[in-house]
Amino acid sequence: MPEVRRTRYAFLYCDDRPFPELAALLRGRIAPTSIRELRAVSILAGREYELSHEEFDLLLALPGDRWVDAERSEPLDNLAAEGIVLVRGAPGRLAEFRRRNEQLEAAHWNVYGALYHSLTRWRDADIGIDGTEEGDSGEASINTGRALRERFGLPPSHFYSARRQLANHDLPLVRPHGGLYRALARRRTTRAFDERAPLSESQLATILYEVYGCRGYAPLGDDMALLHKTSPSGGALHPIEVYPLLLRVERMEPGLYHYSVERHALELVEPLTSTEAKAMAREFTCGQGYFARAAALFVLVARFGRRFWRYRNHERAYAVLLMEIGHLSQTFYLVCADQDLGAFFTAAVNAANIDERLGLDGFSEGALAISGCGCGLGRPSLFEPRFLPYVPRETRI
Repeated sequence: MPEVRRTRYAFLYCDDRPFPELAALLRGRIAPTSIRELRAVSILAGREYELSHEEFDLLLALPGDRWVDAERSEPLDNLAAEGIVLVRGAPGRLAEFRRRNEQLEAAHWNVYGALYHSLTRWRDADIGIDGTEEGDSGEASINTGRALRERFGLPPSHFYSARRQLANHDLPLVRPHGGLYRALARRRTTRAFDERAPLSESQLATILYEVYGCRGYAPLGDDMALLHKTSPSGGALHPIEVYPLLLRVERMEPGLYHYSVERHALELVEPLTSTEAKAMAREFTCGQGYFARAAALFVLVARFGRRFWRYRNHERAYAVLLMEIGHLSQTFYLVCADQDLGAFFTAAVNAANIDERLGLDGFSEGALAISGCGCGLGRPSLFEPRFLPYVPRETRI
């Protein structure tokens, strides 16, 4: 008789799904009706499962805070196979579900954050954009716009005014100067990289230190300190780690590395040939082939336990992690623009594949996004629109 308990990392919801009425279909006409389904979302398995009435009743009868003896049955086996019921001492996949449950509890995951994270960890997704380019980028942008309009209609307006306004005050059109403002003006996503041009070791070191490195610290008593970096972090915890995937960097072999913030050094995780590194870049970015032509990619991995150590089971803690990824990506863009490098950021990543390659479990540590850079081709990609200057109150769109 197995010992079992219900996991708290599962959700139930009721859904009405459209279905043609059989009697009407046999008479040659379509009369849509709906079927009501009770579905469970398993965070441990990362998928949905349709519950039978027997499985639902069994699930409600099982506790989530202690182990109990239960008779083997088909409903119990089904729930265990989906990671909705945990089985003590079971081998194989059931043991993996129990391990994941323990990881989530130990890292103090909020169940809603864990739900989103689990169901958005892509595996083997392939967008299938190789990036081979011929033609005019401006014309390509216009054609893309036409296709979007035909499919979705016009989008909401570019600009927005408050529904309730008591007055309107025009601000001066300032034009500040300096390196920061030049970098802001040049900040854009690059998808056309020169595969003959490597990054210098100095450029790589600058990017790693200025974007991800530690600039200072404030002691908080014995064995604790706050770190100061160039991007903000909730609670000054800075839980994002960086794994550079180097394709073309002077004096560096291609491979997958980890950036040690403590030593400002690279730790080799996996040596690769140039061909293997390019294939890995394409796999990690879901088949976005133009990103595989960059000189270096930077895999952004969250140490969830460090974030949730302070914000335990907090409903906003996971959202703040995603905001921090955004902060880092903008800092990355600006540093690359200042060095005349093309840059990109993508959240379309095969996180499950990346985690397995890095030896991460996905819940105590896991990949969230990728930035990358290289020398641009000096011309826009077909996937990059041509931007015209816009001046408020002088230009109409």
